[in-house]
Amino acid sequence: DEEAAAAAAAAAAEAVEALNAARAGVLEEGGTALSVGMDLSLPLVLVAATSAKSNLLPLDVVPPRAVGPTKPPRDFEQELREEMDEMIQVVAQEYIALFPTETGAAAISMEEQKKQLLYVLNTSGKYHEYKERLKPRIQRVVRVKFENKPNSVEEADRFVSQLYAYLMSELTKVLNRIFRDAEKLQEPQLTSSILPKDDAELLEELELELEKFRVLAIDAEANGDMETTTKRHEDRVAAASSPWESDPTPPALPTGPTAEKRLAVLAACWFDYGVFCLRAATAADADDSFKGGMQSKAEQCLANAVRENPADGPALQLYGAVLLEAGKYEKSEVMFRAALALELPAAEPDAKAEQELTADELAAPLPLSNTLLCLQLMATGQHTPARACLSAAVKGHQARLLKNGAPLDLLGKPKRTAGAVALDAVEFLVEGKLPGMARKALELFQKCEAAAKTKCEDRGLVDAMPAWLKQREKRLTAALLLLEDGSQTDPAQSEAFAATTLDPEDGAAWQGLGDIHYASGAVEEAVSAYIKALSLLSAKPKPTAARSMIVGSTGAPPEVPPPPPLRLFVRLGTLMLQLGRNDAARGVFLQGCDTWQTCSMWLGAGIALLRLDQLKESEDALMEANVRNNKNPVVWGFVALACLARGDKVRVDQADKSIVQANRLGLTDAALLRELANSYTALDLLESAEALFRRSLACEPSAHTRREDVR
Repeated sequence: DEEAAAAAAAAAAEAVEALNAARAGVLEEGGTALSVGMDLSLPLVLVAATSAKSNLLPLDVVPPRAVGPTKPPRDFEQELREEMDEMIQVVAQEYIALFPTETGAAAISMEEQKKQLLYVLNTSGKYHEYKERLKPRIQRVVRVKFENKPNSVEEADRFVSQLYAYLMSELTKVLNRIFRDAEKLQEPQLTSSILPKDDAELLEELELELEKFRVLAIDAEANGDMETTTKRHEDRVAAASSPWESDPTPPALPTGPTAEKRLAVLAACWFDYGVFCLRAATAADADDSFKGGMQSKAEQCLANAVRENPADGPALQLYGAVLLEAGKYEKSEVMFRAALALELPAAEPDAKAEQELTADELAAPLPLSNTLLCLQLMATGQHTPARACLSAAVKGHQARLLKNGAPLDLLGKPKRTAGAVALDAVEFLVEGKLPGMARKALELFQKCEAAAKTKCEDRGLVDAMPAWLKQREKRLTAALLLLEDGSQTDPAQSEAFAATTLDPEDGAAWQGLGDIHYASGAVEEAVSAYIKALSLLSAKPKPTAARSMIVGSTGAPPEVPPPPPLRLFVRLGTLMLQLGRNDAARGVFLQGCDTWQTCSMWLGAGIALLRLDQLKESEDALMEANVRNNKNPVVWGFVALACLARGDKVRVDQADKSIVQANRLGLTDAALLRELANSYTALDLLESAEALFRRSLACEPSAHTRREDVR
């Protein structure tokens, strides 16, 4: 029976297969097709957009002009007028001394008065003095007003005539203003004088000026121009240090609340300068001659910051870390203990000996201060007080997590709090570009993790480090490896890959991976990582375990995440331009314009739009770049390139003037000079093209430039 049933089942199956084959043949002959549609609530593969605002135009994100004091460019014409004004005042005084009364002057003819006045001016030396003072003023005006050098006698005569007419016109303006002001003095004064600005208004103007220098410094550093960044920081410190009219005569010092704010502002300027010097000392794209003294300069700047504002905790911590990196253990301990004293609950920290403080009071300061002091004590062999500091840091970290509402279960079993505070120190030291102490902090983390594993074995627990802590260790290890040796990128790359795998939503990990790919020369891989990083850092962060575990320098995760760094926008946009992905580059730069509003962002947007033949939008963007920094020669060069793209005579004249300005500011971009020369060649303006080719050859000798010049 079983065999019969099996045979019957097999026969039935064969019959069904034959029937299906026959039906399939009929459907195929008739051209029958079956389609199925479906709607998905989520995409199957998440792809990061190259830009969230790729359809924006420059004018869509142009902010309103800020109303505030700005430092205007040097006005050579105004300087000439001021020199003329002073000269006229001296001549008038000599005339009055010669002819003190109207009756005495009326008795002598105008020609005789002129002779006597010229004689007095010559014999007193004032004629020669003011002639020599006027020469450089006139020379500067000539360079600005008359760009083209005369090439013939006729052009030279025409130039002299134009210059004479211009100088007489300016002299007439000055004379008219002097007589007009004199007439006003004869009229009764009906309005009261304008009140001088008080200290609060002066401080507000100072802060606006300092913010302008700060943005210029950030912009220059993001573009790898370390020398310009140094100058901007020096300008910022000089502006914050300049005395006010209301200040007392030295050696007396200003007093009052405004004076204290001024010192705090000056200290912040020194602190920012010191932080930049630390970054510059390890910058891969900076010259070795430039990086040589930056570490010592950073130490000096941070010392000035602490001197101006001894109550600045971050300055004390970073200055102490720099001293510790340099092996100055005693001084570093002083800085760390001062930072701890600022955070102690006692009203007068110095009045309370440390040994009298309870464990709870010792745990009150932020964990970072205790951890840094722990590293200093370990470096000097003081292991028992070092363990006490680490214990206080652990207790303070857990107390802040509870205050922030973060579950302590995320620290694992046993709790990895000591490892978490050690990684806080690693991140602080890596950001401060102090690889030696960062390595020591990472070794402290490894010791804490080894102790946690031993506890797991003793208690029979499963040895499992929390994923968020493992991911953070991988990310910081990758950053430290790149900081220690930028040429050996393979170990750092494997660590960074692990960090992005453990937490694909960590924008900082993707940015670190992009930096490693960039250092190794893998441009396409770097662009992909930077795109992912920009997408994550621009979006609102999701609540994750890693984010809830953050204590940081403020004791809690930031309520509003910081914007993506300017360096990320600059590097991603520049790489996209190099790869010819102009539309994507336009989106990146315009998003950067919306976030940062710097010269480099508008310049990048203008270049991308120019490559896309959107000339009107490109000119708008380049004008915005010029407004933010009219001393950038590259901006002037691309303004000239945009004008040449129009091709008409008016725009060619504007291009000529822009190139004169770019050359005056020191344009040395050989590729841009070649591109400008090619544009002139296309317009059959061969003389201008040849001059640009030769300048390009001087900046960067290349066979391509030589071939173009020969043509």
